[in-house]
Amino acid sequence: MRLALVALLVGVAGTANAASHIVVVGPAAVDANTAEVKKRLPPLVASTCAYNLTGFDAPCDDLRCAVDTMVEGRANYALEARFQSQTDGTATIELILSKGPRLDVIAKAVTPPARTGAELMTSVARALPAMCTQGAVAKLPRTALDAPSQPITDAEASAAVQQSAPEMLQCQQKARIGAARPSPTDPVVIEWVVRANGMVGAPTLVSPLQSAFSAAPDCFTRVMSNWKFTPRERAEVKRGYQLNLDPAAIAAPQPVAFTPVDKLSDEDVKAGVKSYAETLGPCITAAKARQEISARRYVFVMDWIILPSGATTAPELVGPPELMRTTLRACFEKAILGWKFRTAKSSTPVTEFALPITVR
Repeated sequence: MRLALVALLVGVAGTANAASHIVVVGPAAVDANTAEVKKRLPPLVASTCAYNLTGFDAPCDDLRCAVDTMVEGRANYALEARFQSQTDGTATIELILSKGPRLDVIAKAVTPPARTGAELMTSVARALPAMCTQGAVAKLPRTALDAPSQPITDAEASAAVQQSAPEMLQCQQKARIGAARPSPTDPVVIEWVVRANGMVGAPTLVSPLQSAFSAAPDCFTRVMSNWKFTPRERAEVKRGYQLNLDPAAIAAPQPVAFTPVDKLSDEDVKAGVKSYAETLGPCITAAKARQEISARRYVFVMDWIILPSGATTAPELVGPPELMRTTLRACFEKAILGWKFRTAKSSTPVTEFALPITVR
């Protein structure tokens, strides 16, 4: 699941908060649901929290820009809205309210899973009042804005990368494989925010540009969100860090010893599919280029057998019916032959495994 953010500067109305401002961050419009949330969120914040929509002089694209806006004293709060798609076709919105140049988190909420933008906005509307109450304070004192800058040094960044080097190497490889124009030599550039408490926010893969089916953005988010830096007086942004890990210099992670099982569980199968689902991306891209599929949601149904070694055999794409005469069938079956699962004492047949994919 890829997270995309965009921000608008919103002015605060009312008596106690007339001098305060809030940056509403996200989500970017990547489909009809996120487009609806993006359109309706700022006015919802305005009406629910008694804010007005003035001060559009400092638009932002993401939390990194929002940090600059707050450090410069043009805003007091950041309200992040993170869109997260789920494997069953639903989605949630995570709301995070942060305060001041330190970017201290003062409130969080996650909406229940929903299938439409309207349902998501209904849940957001229910969550906002409590969050607005926690953010209803006067403008921060000037001293908070005058906190000295403590930039994230390359040495600090390199130390964080090295602590999770095997995982970051995997993300680096995914970024090159999942690029819109794959190249083994493309530089991999990442950026992130360090909150005042040292925790990482908004981990972002800047380049190379990724295809819609790339697993790289999620990989970086999962690994980098666990980093911890030295606390500082205010939030800082690390921009343009080029990742260039050498596979030969990094020890491969030791395999986890599993107790042999008779057959794999549903959870084992799902975990394996999740690890390799990105290999189906080139099949989707090629089929769309041939106009064999259109931009909408499909549920692909597949059969295969997992051998005791974890290798696969007898893969077959069995649905949806309208795609059985396209190149997707052979492409999917070739990709599945490259999947690897946990070992077991005997083979595990997988029948009618449903994998929802939204083609953009």
